[in-house]
Amino acid sequence: MDQEVPQSTIRAELDRLEREHRHYEQLLAELVSAPFPNGDHQMEELRLKKLKLYTKDLIESLRHRHQQAAA
Repeated sequence: MDQEVPQSTIRAELDRLEREHRHYEQLLAELVSAPFPNGDHQMEELRLKKLKLYTKDLIESLRHRHQQAAA
């Protein structure tokens, strides 16, 4: 029942996830460089790190599944 996903769909999803990952990375860099961090900054930093890691995991999983399907 596994249907083959078009290459363009996979590439589009990878592109979207990579943009999202870069966005989290940029937000995190801006947050870390804040001159007067507070408790809210620490919570947001933790949230962004988790989102960034989750997005990276999704990217790697999608790449792995795509490579397995291509083999």
